[in-house]
Amino acid sequence: MTDFLQLRSLQTLEVREEDGKYVISAKGLGTTTQCASCGGVRLHGHGTQEQSYLDTPSHGLPVVIQITRRRLRCMACSKTQFDPIPDLDGKRLATRRLITHVESRCLKETFLSIARDVCVDERTVRNIFDDYVARLKETVRFETPRCL
Repeated sequence: MTDFLQLRSLQTLEVREEDGKYVISAKGLGTTTQCASCGGVRLHGHGTQEQSYLDTPSHGLPVVIQITRRRLRCMACSKTQFDPIPDLDGKRLATRRLITHVESRCLKETFLSIARDVCVDERTVRNIFDDYVARLKETVRFETPRCL
């Protein structure tokens, strides 16, 4: 059977349709052996937390991914962190694929139409656009012509 999500760091456990959207139970495949804050290697389990992330629409329906993420505590600095899942955006409760999808459309369509299609708030689309423009400013150099 093909994995519904087709994301390398997530494995689909169950797919169900509820209230006009796909709700997907998944588990992360990544594990960490080092603290992100101090670099310590002595981590121990500190419980779990269920989180919901949005993904790009599939078959015209919004997709919500429910993941039970493992929390870890560093024995050296006492900070907690989650097992890393590279396909999830660190800033928003969305997949990187959804962020890329919104960025590719935001220069051509209105924020409201994108927000309706991917089932997020219009402000979220604006924030993604602002981050995208900030990244473009760092990498793209516009040159003005000498003569008009």
